[in-house]
Amino acid sequence: IGVAFSSEYWQFLFFGSLGAFFTGIVSALTPIALIDMFGVEYLNDCYSIMMYGNAISTLVGTPMVGWIKISWGSYYFSFLITGGFYCIAFLLALIVLWINTRRKISN
Repeated sequence: IGVAFSSEYWQFLFFGSLGAFFTGIVSALTPIALIDMFGVEYLNDCYSIMMYGNAISTLVGTPMVGWIKISWGSYYFSFLITGGFYCIAFLLALIVLWINTRRKISN
């Protein structure tokens, strides 16, 4: 979302670096989170499904961003919509974490 409001080069560098940093963290912590949520016996299955979802989102998302740019004439809305999807995914992850925490407490 911050990229949509960037007007200078250093701002693009800052948000690009921030995105790369958090992408690296997510890549490193994903197996740990999957083991915690589903157990080590399902790690291969969960990670495979997650990577499949990433591949589909990359396949669909890139042309969709191009379509939004052509339709609305700017990448501004593409960044806002993409940031909104990230916020929705974050909220869904928090809900799953909350449900799993409650399930572990009740057992």
